Amino acid sequence: MSELDIGGLLADQIRRLMEEAAPDRQDCDALWSRLMELGFDRALIRESSGGQGLEWSDLVAPLVAWGGYAAPAPLAEALVGGWLLDQAGFSAPDAPVVLAGGDTVPQGAWALTSRRLDDADLLSLTAPSGGTEQRTVAPGLAEAALAVATAAQIAGALQRSLELSVDHASTRTQFGRPLGKFQAVQRLAAELGLEATAARAAVDLGFHLLPRDPTLAACIAKGRTSLAVRVGTACAHQIHGAIGVTEEYPLHRLTMAMWRWRDVAGGEAAWGDALARRYLPTAGRLWPTLVADWDLGAAA
Repeated sequence: MSELDIGGLLADQIRRLMEEAAPDRQDCDALWSRLMELGFDRALIRESSGGQGLEWSDLVAPLVAWGGYAAPAPLAEALVGGWLLDQAGFSAPDAPVVLAGGDTVPQGAWALTSRRLDDADLLSLTAPSGGTEQRTVAPGLAEAALAVATAAQIAGALQRSLELSVDHASTRTQFGRPLGKFQAVQRLAAELGLEATAARAAVDLGFHLLPRDPTLAACIAKGRTSLAVRVGTACAHQIHGAIGVTEEYPLHRLTMAMWRWRDVAGGEAAWGDALARRYLPTAGRLWPTLVADWDLGAAA
């Protein structure tokens, strides 16, 4: 990655896009069209194959920003679809490729589906006209990549929920005092802040690990962010009260998106089981295994 803050620049593009699109009146087709104009679908495809050749670490900030708007267009699925296209050696079509499994595949996009075999993931690339081509990649790669990308969107939605909650508690008064002065509200805000911070830390580590150990990356990133959804959304809505579910207020869009994303590519139970399967067979050498994984995560 260059010294230029590519992730920050891409996140700024996302924010400008959403400000122009009026977040309160989201048009999925219009948002998708703008994302494609900005080239997000080819961000992880190598330059030699017609893409932008970015790294996973460059995409953390824009996916977090996207999650903060609970935008309906399938950004995570498009990024992962393009990356898998490149990994599997498909010829990149002159159209976006979306990995099925999360949000709906937009009209005109090529659909990429994954089926787990014993020793590989079977990828099927289907054109809008119906023609299909198949390739294989490492087992579990498709699900793990989508899990980590979706986790970033959850982290963004949690962070935005925290910002809305702090602002509401600071400006809304009850019994002549700001809500934030009440100890019960402070406790809820602290719990929400803890979940948002833990989710973002897990996502940062997951993106760092993804190129080298996709399964461990997904266990950490998606397992922790999916776990944060239940507590985080409950705290945010308790702080807001009835206003949190009104049509004109954005909180309900964030929490509904988080509950939808929670189960995309496996929730906390599925990735918790995967983590257990990773470590339980190593009972006799558990400590060296944990140290090796720690070194993997700490490596520059």
